[in-house]
Amino acid sequence: MFSKQIKAVKHIQNMAGETEAIHDEIDRGIEDLKRSLMSLDAFDEEEYQSALEHERNIQREAIPLERKTFREISREAEQSIPHNVTLNDILTREDKEEVNARIARHIEEFNREYSLDAWDYAIAGTCGLVAGMLDVLCVKSPVRSTATNFSTPLDGIFNRAVQEAFNKILPPDLSHKLSESFRIGSADTSMKGRLSSFSGKLSPYNHRLKELSHDPVLGFIFGAYDMMNDSCTIIDNGKITTYKSLQANDFGDNIFYAVGRMFGHLASDINAPSASGNRGMGLPAPFMGLLSMLRGVNINGESVGSNIDYMYLSGYDMRQFTVSSVPVALMEILLRALWVIKGVSKEGKNFWQALSQTLPGNLHKKFRMMTAASYGVLCAFNAGKIHVTQNILDVNYAAWMGLIWNGFHAMKWALLDKHFMLWGSFERKELARLENTVNKLDELEHDVELLPV
Repeated sequence: MFSKQIKAVKHIQNMAGETEAIHDEIDRGIEDLKRSLMSLDAFDEEEYQSALEHERNIQREAIPLERKTFREISREAEQSIPHNVTLNDILTREDKEEVNARIARHIEEFNREYSLDAWDYAIAGTCGLVAGMLDVLCVKSPVRSTATNFSTPLDGIFNRAVQEAFNKILPPDLSHKLSESFRIGSADTSMKGRLSSFSGKLSPYNHRLKELSHDPVLGFIFGAYDMMNDSCTIIDNGKITTYKSLQANDFGDNIFYAVGRMFGHLASDINAPSASGNRGMGLPAPFMGLLSMLRGVNINGESVGSNIDYMYLSGYDMRQFTVSSVPVALMEILLRALWVIKGVSKEGKNFWQALSQTLPGNLHKKFRMMTAASYGVLCAFNAGKIHVTQNILDVNYAAWMGLIWNGFHAMKWALLDKHFMLWGSFERKELARLENTVNKLDELEHDVELLPV
């Protein structure tokens, strides 16, 4: 089919060439006649132009042009051009050079918009470096929750600042009131004897890690489900299983009511002290329970799932996750500030335009790549910190989550989306040019239909 189209174009080119030759011959004849007339004394230039204008204005009624279908043109092309025709037969060297130049200009414009320059690499590296140094110098590993008094000041600048913030926002008396006001029944089961057919290990120390109702993100889904179904969803032996509770709930089936109670209950557990006055087992970090399912994945001979259990029982909870998030948050803020400064000062953007390109839902592809690079530098520092201390509790959970999330999107952009966007935008430009050409042809057709016959 494509070869027929090429041959049809070649046929049209031949006909256009023949028509152009006829018009050239007519123009030469008219010019010869004009020169002959001008040699006569009676020739009047003004009279000639008036007569020419009169002839142009004689025909005012549009006479439709003869039209042919592609099938008819294709049939004529097969008869007039029996041999095969390729693109080289219908494109001149100038045509090819023009196409190549347009492609090169488009690629250059695309790279200028989406490829990282020296400034971008410098900004990303600097932000990651600053965050990495803050992680090394200001974040200390967590203390064991069951062996540390609630009010004992923690080591580490960020650890202590987060501790003071939590103690001020959620003091023990408020946590107790929230716990009493927002009980969630079977979704908060700390003893396996309260569940039917559950044979695993469940205790007040580990139930918040094992129960998905206590995940800071997934808890609103699984917790609400368990409340309305008298059940408890637990991660045990690498599987997610829902067990029926032996104690009936009375929360009804209102999903909004269940989600609201989950919010209050999770807030009560974040910074709740134990009965003995220690820090208590807080909420796990987001998705920490899911990671505990990786029992068959080993790193340096140790199971990832077992390490997650060890980390939580050693005090790595939502409070420590918040501590590790401080360098990450400062890095993200600094990265956005420098992006805006560069956009305004070097690229001519206004402040709000540059800032909007760093917001979720409108994240610029280049900014995503810079973010992934910054997280890579931060995680490299954190990996070095863990290697030196030989302590898995020094892991910056927030940073590694950020690297996985942004790294995935950055790789997807670099390996797949970038190429689709490059050639997709070029295709749209060419279609716009084609549409403009078609519009000009329509205007020309209208003018031709008004020519005198």
